[in-house]
Amino acid sequence: MRHFLISKQKGDNMTKFVINRRAAVSGLITTLLSTSWSDSAFAAGNIRVGALNPVTGAAAAFGAGMQKTIIAASERINAQGGAGGRRFEIFAEDSQTLPEPALLAARKLIEVNKVHCLLGVYSSPEALAIIPVTNASNVVLMHNGAAPKLASDNTKGLGFQFYPSSNSIGFVLDFIAAREAAKKPVTLTLTNDASIGNTAAFAARWKTRTGTAPGNIQYQPNQPNYRSELQTLLALNPDLIVLNGYEPDATILVKQLYELGNSAPIVAPEFAATPRLVSAVGKDIAEGLMVYRFTPSRGSPAYKEFDAIYQEAMKTSGAGNNFAAMAFDQVVLVALALEAAPNANNGAEIARAIRQICGPEGEVVNSFAEGRELLKKGVKNLNYQGASGPVDFDKEGRTPANFSVSTIKNAQSADRYDVGFER
Repeated sequence: MRHFLISKQKGDNMTKFVINRRAAVSGLITTLLSTSWSDSAFAAGNIRVGALNPVTGAAAAFGAGMQKTIIAASERINAQGGAGGRRFEIFAEDSQTLPEPALLAARKLIEVNKVHCLLGVYSSPEALAIIPVTNASNVVLMHNGAAPKLASDNTKGLGFQFYPSSNSIGFVLDFIAAREAAKKPVTLTLTNDASIGNTAAFAARWKTRTGTAPGNIQYQPNQPNYRSELQTLLALNPDLIVLNGYEPDATILVKQLYELGNSAPIVAPEFAATPRLVSAVGKDIAEGLMVYRFTPSRGSPAYKEFDAIYQEAMKTSGAGNNFAAMAFDQVVLVALALEAAPNANNGAEIARAIRQICGPEGEVVNSFAEGRELLKKGVKNLNYQGASGPVDFDKEGRTPANFSVSTIKNAQSADRYDVGFER
């Protein structure tokens, strides 16, 4: 067992980060980060938050930045005196971008660390594994999943979805297909709830618009070779390939499509067509790959605050990690909820307060500090405009979203066009 102690002075108080890395019996490597304050007046009333992020695995390109953003944003709020008279206490774990480790880590955070909220849960498979536990334990779950089942499983209103729904992604994919004048699109779909949901949403919109059904080839994850599936796909003579999957499988698929002589353009999500994929396949193979991505509100005051935090923590711009912008907003929303309801001490109470401070009918605010001042003046409802965009949750806990499309050119991403908002 190895221990790392990092401490720094903050005024009269000492902020300590204790990082304990251990190998569990299952082989799961977990990271515990606990924050304690010498000011004992806050000790009993701290808000305990689990930062459950994909530090390793398929989404490692995003996870470390998400986790450091949660920690840094919480530190900033604590430096302002906390939220509702309470300070953030962060416990961080690595989900490994897999549902089983994510569930084990979530149980530990809930049962051992007694967290009130889980922030930064990355994917649909992880969120789907966790949501029954957060429902049963009365814990808020903030995640980036898109699977339709996440809405129906959000039976207690404790789930808040920051990445757009499959319905939104279907809208985006149909928009791209129409913009690219595709006549025979074929979807290449990973067999999990989110990817299947994205494909179904696209197929429904395509059929409504054209009267025909697009082709669809499904594939299993973690395979070394997809040539059989790809040969079946190419036999359909597609003029657009819509890849619904993640970076590890997408890396193999894009490379093998090239080797099989594919000439159809490929469109993939940002969490599949990552810079790491481009590096792995090489610039010639990646050339022309279309990428659709969630587009945060980069001109907003909230985004500027997020980017400053991210650059300090990661030594690079936040522009390459939209998921970290979502994680930043998650911290701010919890903080504003505590300002609105300082006695909230369970998930249901925090969730009700969250809806109070981010609805479209409220007074617009762009930061925690701005929102806190209005709440102190007696304003009851706020409309927080976040770094990631509007956080206007519907009754299932979903937000609207803006998307844009870019193309990989000479191993770099070149913007092409905006898609617009769709819930």
